[in-house]
Amino acid sequence: MSGRLRAKRPVAIACLFALALSSPAALADDAATTDQSFWSRITLLAPVYTKHLPHDRGYNDHNWGGFAEFRVVDGISLVGGEFKNSYSRDTILAGVTFLPINFEMDHLRVDLGGEIGADLNGGYKGYNKWDPLFGTLSVRFSGTGFENSPLLNHIGIAVSVIPPLDGPITAINLALTLRL
Repeated sequence: MSGRLRAKRPVAIACLFALALSSPAALADDAATTDQSFWSRITLLAPVYTKHLPHDRGYNDHNWGGFAEFRVVDGISLVGGEFKNSYSRDTILAGVTFLPINFEMDHLRVDLGGEIGADLNGGYKGYNKWDPLFGTLSVRFSGTGFENSPLLNHIGIAVSVIPPLDGPITAINLALTLRL
């Protein structure tokens, strides 16, 4: 991928979020768990920060990209998207997100679980001993119950922990989320 196109990826993601935020579905007043419209089943995720532990040396921390999840039933979603992986390769991923543990407290919803998917284009080829499978542990934080500011019911943060693929390095990724 050209450097010029790569530099535009964060701008494209920001535009996608702005478009989604301006849509009538995003501004509709609904409860986080009771709205069953088609659009409310879609969540967009945009990775914004990655940290590799115990060190970042030799790894790409700018894992820009975008994902879309479609909730099939509560706690289970189909996911697909593209991102620049830790080895600076484009990766196309499709899989299933399973978030079976959910609780709410003071306008905050927390979902815990994981994701398993397939690296469709070989972005991790040569680095992943489970190729083409890919997995993460996930926790999601999102707003809920905001009656006067319904947009807050649609935004959140996803934290994904990617276990070591080829050695002792674990990646922790933060992504912005927007439920349509």
